Order: sequence, then C-alpha cells, then structure tokens
Amino acid sequence: MPEEPRQRRGKKDGESAVKTKEELPINRTPVNQLRHAQARLVVARDRTADLHTAWRNQLFRLSLLVTLICLHALQSPTSSCISDIKDFNAMLSSDEGGSDKP
Repeated sequence: MPEEPRQRRGKKDGESAVKTKEELPINRTPVNQLRHAQARLVVARDRTADLHTAWRNQLFRLSLLVTLICLHALQSPTSSCISDIKDFNAMLSSDEGGSDKP
C-alpha cells in the first residue's frame, strides 16, 4: 500500500517553489523593474508611516499612564504635608496668643 507524499499547506499539485527562467515574466525591462521597485518603496514607506503612528500613539498612552501614576503617588504626601503645616501653624498661633503678646 504505497502512500502519496504529503503536501504542504498552500501548495497545489504541479506548483513548484522555485520558478525557472521560462516561467518568469518576459517584460523585465529596466523601466518595468524601476516601476516595480518604486511601488515596493511606496508600500514600505506607507508601512513605516503606519508603524510610526502606532508607536507614537502607544507611547502617548504610556506617558498618560505614567503621569496619572505620578499624580496619584504625589497626592498622599502632599495632603499629609499640608495637614502638618496647618497643625504647626495652629500650634504656633495658640502659643503666640497666650504668652508673647504685650
């Protein structure tokens, strides 16, 4: 019972991975090659611009997150510092009110 060789996914019968010289398009003139290269450059530039925009958006979101975390971390020391200042000022005003006034 001979088994047929397994095919790779996406391959069809009679389709080879390497094209021979006869299978390549004949119109490979320098002008067509330049047009093809220019088209590939435009696609690469568009992909690069999209990637750059995505990275900028992601970094902006990250900076907002870091800013919110910093503000949250600064909130408790600031409120406790203000509370300490108010307590100290109240203590000074009560000390000055009783003994230092002429």
